[in-house]
Amino acid sequence: MSLPAWIPGVSRIRALEDQRAVAKSQVRSLRGELAAQKALTVERKARAAEQKALVSRGIDARALKAVLTGDGRHDRSADPFPHVVIDSFLKPDLLRRRRLVRPHAPTPCEMACRAFAE
Repeated sequence: MSLPAWIPGVSRIRALEDQRAVAKSQVRSLRGELAAQKALTVERKARAAEQKALVSRGIDARALKAVLTGDGRHDRSADPFPHVVIDSFLKPDLLRRRRLVRPHAPTPCEMACRAFAE
C-alpha cells in the first residue's frame, strides 16, 4: 500500500523507511563480522591454552626456581654482558618431541662438560 506523495509527511516517512532499511543492512553486516570475530577469539584462546599446556609440561619448574631465587650478582656481572644461563631449563622429551634437539645430539650440559674436559 503506497501513499501518494502529495500527502503531507509522506516523503519524510519514505526517507525514514529508507534509513531503516540501510540500518538493518548494516546490522546484518555487523552481526556477520561479530560472528567471525567470536570464531577467531575461540580459535586464539584454544591456541593459547595449548601453548600454556605445552610450556607447563616442558619447563622444569625446579630448575627455573633455583635460578630465580638466587641473588643474581653473578648474572649481573657476567662477561661479556649481563646474562643468565639456565641448564636443563626445558625438559629433554619436549625438545625431542618438537624436534628442537635430535635424539643423538648431546645436551648443552654434556657439551659443556666435554669442552671443560678437553
